[in-house]
Amino acid sequence: MAYLVDTSVWSLLLRRDRPPAVPEVDALRDALRRGVQLGPVDALLAHLAMAGDHALLTTDGDFRDAAAHVPLRVWAAPA
Repeated sequence: MAYLVDTSVWSLLLRRDRPPAVPEVDALRDALRRGVQLGPVDALLAHLAMAGDHALLTTDGDFRDAAAHVPLRVWAAPA
């Protein structure tokens, strides 16, 4: 699976202090280690890029709210 990575997740990962323990940051770190295909996200066009096997990594609740109304696949931490 390829990920589209929202700025909220990059920002947390690239902090100078230790990034907080959030599953989206852990998933991004793991994807980087495995060489998974990543792509940037434009907040207004994110739903257009969800075709195929892509999931949006984000900590922004607005995307989760929008997913109830538009075809947007937002990544969720495995249970």
